[in-house]
Amino acid sequence: MRNSTRAWVALPVLLGAFFFTSMCVRADGPEPLTLSSFGAAGDDATDDTTALQRAFSAAKGRCLDGEGRKYRVRGTLRASEDFCLVNTRLRQDVAKFDTRQWIRGTCPVERDPARAISCGDPAMPGDLPRGLSEYLFTRTLLIRPEAAHPPISVTLRKVAIDRGDDPASGARSDAAGIWIGNARKVELDDVEVTGAGKGFGLMLVDAANVTVRRLWLHDLTWAPYAGDAPLAIDRVRAQGWNTAPIREFREAGRQGVSANGFHGMRVQEQLTCLMIVNSHTVLLDRPRVDGCRARFAEGDIPWQADGIAVGQSSSHIRIMRPVVNDTWEGIDVVGGGSGVSDLLITGAQITNSFGYGVKWGYSLQDPTLVDSAISQSGLAGVVIYGPVKRANLSNVRIDGVGSVRLGRSLQRPWQQERAGVLVEPGSSAATRELHPAMVSLSKVTVEGGGNCRFGLLNLTPERLFRDDIKASGCEHARQDTLTR
Repeated sequence: MRNSTRAWVALPVLLGAFFFTSMCVRADGPEPLTLSSFGAAGDDATDDTTALQRAFSAAKGRCLDGEGRKYRVRGTLRASEDFCLVNTRLRQDVAKFDTRQWIRGTCPVERDPARAISCGDPAMPGDLPRGLSEYLFTRTLLIRPEAAHPPISVTLRKVAIDRGDDPASGARSDAAGIWIGNARKVELDDVEVTGAGKGFGLMLVDAANVTVRRLWLHDLTWAPYAGDAPLAIDRVRAQGWNTAPIREFREAGRQGVSANGFHGMRVQEQLTCLMIVNSHTVLLDRPRVDGCRARFAEGDIPWQADGIAVGQSSSHIRIMRPVVNDTWEGIDVVGGGSGVSDLLITGAQITNSFGYGVKWGYSLQDPTLVDSAISQSGLAGVVIYGPVKRANLSNVRIDGVGSVRLGRSLQRPWQQERAGVLVEPGSSAATRELHPAMVSLSKVTVEGGGNCRFGLLNLTPERLFRDDIKASGCEHARQDTLTR
């Protein structure tokens, strides 16, 4: 009797839970929330921008399913609340803008990276010409809460972005395929970004608890704006791979410029395939980068276009089994602010880096590279410079130092360094006395390949904490400042 009574007492509770659950299901609707239900065609021909933006604004955190279709969009799609998107392909079709009317002069070589100089170009009116803002500042998928709103959660699964076919579009710091900011949790699975334009393939900024699995960034290409000097290997080599002049757009009031317009700059990375800034607890599992390049007359080459970059104040970064091919620098980690700490790169395969396979610089603590292979790096397989503390390389193989494939040929682009591992002080006058401390090398093998000068080149007064390096095919197995 007691058991029967208990059953009857529990029944209303169970029925109530059933009806409550049923009501919740009915309130959400039995059908999945699809992009087509908002009027998007997904036929790669119809402009679906308005329909997709309507879906993004209405979703309120519910998952949107693109049903595997390809959606043509123009400009930036914005999500500012918790956001989930699956099974979707987006193709950017931003309108071309003819910059030649605003770019007419010849720029001199400028060695100061912070200086914007006049190249004799006409100043623009107070308001930007129609279409220029979209041409320069498009972020195909921008996921970020409104200012002063709390961080959001972001989920992307089986999402592909094609940035378009114009390598001169975009701006170095303001355009992207996917831009995710101020997120408390990020999960990306099987995300792909390709296409042309300056800026970023994927930007993660102010994000925490990030898990990225099987990211594929490939065939991203940039070019100078129309009217600027086209790229040619002999000209850029003569001007300097790091100092060739290039136009960048500046709004009035930025970097001391008084009017909107294009200004001459010392070239800096115009494209970064993956950028991580001010982010914490990040796992990149099997990311793949196949080509971050600039468009030269001789073909697309990996110049001023980084593969994976981590910067500013970031911590607890795990990069597991990355494959990085054909980039300016394969994995570039340079701390600022409070610095980058607790970085682990394991199982990396990095090939054809114009400058460095792996670069660690400035405010960086406890970086580790383990069980990795680096092939064909123009300046050095690994460079460690500035106030880097407790860097560790273990079971790392480096070969083909000093040679990079440019177009169809293997060339030696640089005259300096060309070392398997390079340890040096800060690069500016203000940081020249700052140098790495407690660098540990264990089971590091360098096979030079003809253009290698040093297996290990240590340009600091610091003795390496541990030194276990084997070098062959280089002019010198190792060289230290203390012994020269």
